Amino acid sequence: MADNVILDNGDLTDFTSRSSETASGQQIQHVRIDFGTGTAEDVVASGNGLPVTGSFSSSTVTFSNLLATTATATSTSGVILAANASRESARITNIDTSGITAFINGGTATTSHFPIRPGESFEVPKGYTGAIEAITASSTAVLRCIEGD
Repeated sequence: MADNVILDNGDLTDFTSRSSETASGQQIQHVRIDFGTGTAEDVVASGNGLPVTGSFSSSTVTFSNLLATTATATSTSGVILAANASRESARITNIDTSGITAFINGGTATTSHFPIRPGESFEVPKGYTGAIEAITASSTAVLRCIEGD
């Protein structure tokens, strides 16, 4: 691996990479993000964060009810989270070792829909209140479903 290789970032600012070697001889490629121009560049690092300009706002989301359930997906499409007209938000987490696919448009899930791999979560789009179905390729998978209203 070569040091100071320019990584093309299209129309945006390019990145420069460097490499190092671990004690076991493994090569590691590093990309460092700098901000500024010319001789006034600063490294983004702990204690020297990336500056943000413009305006933004944040808010705290509160729910009157938060419900956690466990569901099992099988090789046959089935409902893992029932329709709920009061739903504000929902998250489905695959807590199993088998992958699943989920479908949120009110129909039968197939293995070509949205995948949720073991250990991953799916945030249900805000405002979706319909049923959510899931299916596995061949086995069963346990899911944790959390929804708030």
